[in-house]
Amino acid sequence: MTFQQLGSNGYTPVTLPSGTTFKFGLKQQGQYDGDFVVFCDVWATPAAPATAYALQPSFNTSPLNALLNPAGGDLAQVTLMGEIAWITPGGYETSTRTFSVVIYNDVIKDDEGLPTEGNPAYPTAASLLTTGLTGILPLVVGQSDYAIDLASLHLPGAPRGALFTLLTPTAAESAFGARVVAAGTTAASLALRTDAVPVAAGCSLAYLILP
Repeated sequence: MTFQQLGSNGYTPVTLPSGTTFKFGLKQQGQYDGDFVVFCDVWATPAAPATAYALQPSFNTSPLNALLNPAGGDLAQVTLMGEIAWITPGGYETSTRTFSVVIYNDVIKDDEGLPTEGNPAYPTAASLLTTGLTGILPLVVGQSDYAIDLASLHLPGAPRGALFTLLTPTAAESAFGARVVAAGTTAASLALRTDAVPVAAGCSLAYLILP
């Protein structure tokens, strides 16, 4: 909260005399003589050159919880009336106009039960990309066309493709690659053609099927 003083150049932020005390209070609408629902009289006085006063009222009060969560059912929000008052060391007391404050109910209250997993369980990445979608395809020197048997996967349709990693006897990287050939690919068989043929024995392709 910042106080403004009107001068010849317009409004200028100012601080109140040292020792000024404050009160912040919220009550139910129309209950001017009722008890506070939220109240705070501890304020942080700004240090120069700052001019904003700060307070941290607690909204975890029994009266507010009772308003938001009545016996007849929880409410999404409540509207309270509020006011800020301050008293200077000289005894001068004044306050703001009454204003309205909308307070929304919390979803997370830290005392509710945790949900249980539904049945059937929601599929996860681990369950979708199972080990059955991966494998090793041995390569033959001079051969570029291959077919991977997919019958055991029981796929609903032809896979979109596959990811490949070349494995060499020395595990060294190579410019060797592979691409999927669309013609001849079905739910039971993935046809692929290598971009280069291996020139040494012991090479293979590690693959991951993309269903």
